[in-house]
Amino acid sequence: MKKHHSKPAITILISVIFLATLGSAFIRKAYQDTTGEKPGYYITVRDNQHWVELVLSTGMTPESLWQTNGIVNPARIEKGQRIYIVGGRYSPRLVLDSYPTTLTAALASGLSPIAITVFNQNAFAYPELINVYIPLYRSRAHLSSEPTPIVIPPTPTVDSQTAEPGDPPNALDSSLMGIQGHFFVEAAERRQLLDMVAYDLRLQWVKQQIRWAEFEYAPGQYSNVMLDALDQFMDDAQNRGLNVLLSIAHAPDWARVTPEEDGPPVDFAYYNAFVKFIVLRYKDKIGAIEVWNEPNFRREWNGGTLDGAEYVQLLAGAYHTIKIEYPEGNIPVISAGLVPTGVNDGVNVVDDRVYLRQMYAAGLSQYADAIGVHPYSWANPPWAVCCEAAPGILSHYEHPSFYFANTIADYRDIQAAYGDSSRPLWITEFGWGTMEGLNKATPYDSGYFSYINLEQQATYILEAFRIAQSWDFAGPMILWNLNFAALQYSNNDHAGYSILVSLTEPRPAYERLRDAPRR
Repeated sequence: MKKHHSKPAITILISVIFLATLGSAFIRKAYQDTTGEKPGYYITVRDNQHWVELVLSTGMTPESLWQTNGIVNPARIEKGQRIYIVGGRYSPRLVLDSYPTTLTAALASGLSPIAITVFNQNAFAYPELINVYIPLYRSRAHLSSEPTPIVIPPTPTVDSQTAEPGDPPNALDSSLMGIQGHFFVEAAERRQLLDMVAYDLRLQWVKQQIRWAEFEYAPGQYSNVMLDALDQFMDDAQNRGLNVLLSIAHAPDWARVTPEEDGPPVDFAYYNAFVKFIVLRYKDKIGAIEVWNEPNFRREWNGGTLDGAEYVQLLAGAYHTIKIEYPEGNIPVISAGLVPTGVNDGVNVVDDRVYLRQMYAAGLSQYADAIGVHPYSWANPPWAVCCEAAPGILSHYEHPSFYFANTIADYRDIQAAYGDSSRPLWITEFGWGTMEGLNKATPYDSGYFSYINLEQQATYILEAFRIAQSWDFAGPMILWNLNFAALQYSNNDHAGYSILVSLTEPRPAYERLRDAPRR
């Protein structure tokens, strides 16, 4: 996660005023006589593209650009992100040198003192560095027609229900299997992905993380674009009989003490209010809710205290909110899966076993229907136990946190120590990464990706499902991930875990999972 400049709430308001002023001041310079109205379209951010160029070339004011797309932090932009333009104008002959590129040039052009305040408070040497960063998707209200559906490959002809009397050996229970993907994409692609999950892979759970910051750009103000994308996803998943696990995390900047990385709100009541909004909007379309993600990791909990007791305060409020607002729905509440690291410095990360004990000491069992767990195994097989290196494993084998089996065993021991063995474990993330066949570099901090190949990835995933289904305490199990390798802006670490390279190029893990018999 890239760091970005601090932007207090008052500065955001000032920035909006400034951006609106700047946009109106320079639009006249940027347009040529050939400009024309368009009903709505996307701009895909190019390398080194600036926010000023977007404003000038579209005819939208900065304020309307922000509100339409739910932009909460204009401090960064990334190549490949898409921004929806409503009723804007487009000038292919934009004069890129018609706006200031330095503070000196900006002041020479007559910008107001508000601009000076914005630059000084945020250390912006170049005003064009102020930009948007949220990936955005087409709103249903602006679709003129549906794209041509993409044909799904046929389901394998060998069906576990008809192959022979009784269940085949090693048959899997689809009701305990799921996958996380990125489903905020165009309608035809989203439907194809969900068809793959429901009909080809024959999984019954699908997980989508809701980045709160992308939805509520100001208190009580929601992005119509993001809500529309979530509406369509929830409808499409329900139409296919899929249970949806929603992970709700990542507070918006206006609710936090710092915009660095991701983290919790300063007041947990803000989170409860957003959870209430989601629950009341989707109700029986929600299969379960995971409250936050990996809070023992500073990158996910920056601005708070890395302590299980603080997280349980957030969990308790969300738990009561969900149960009170929709009691008839009985939506299962899952505690956040923790990142297993074996490191316990108290600054960047707290060991997940230590953190889980802190959670139990703070009353975890009162506020969760199941305990979330992320038993990643680096390059170690799911049946391996610490701490002897398997052939070809050169690192990440020296500690129990590097093993799928050890993580589960340790969590069960902690549950037993607190008299909570009857509470199920939900494996809300697991998987094995490899860069083979992706034509991407191995991430510098994930060298273990090079220790396994595509066939091992497939074998380990399938065997992990089988192993977990032999445990009477295991709930649904969510594979990470379906399609991140197919996303333009996905990082290599996420891509390595994918079982799809593209919509038409499955990896062996996809094919092996698809072909495994079911019961």
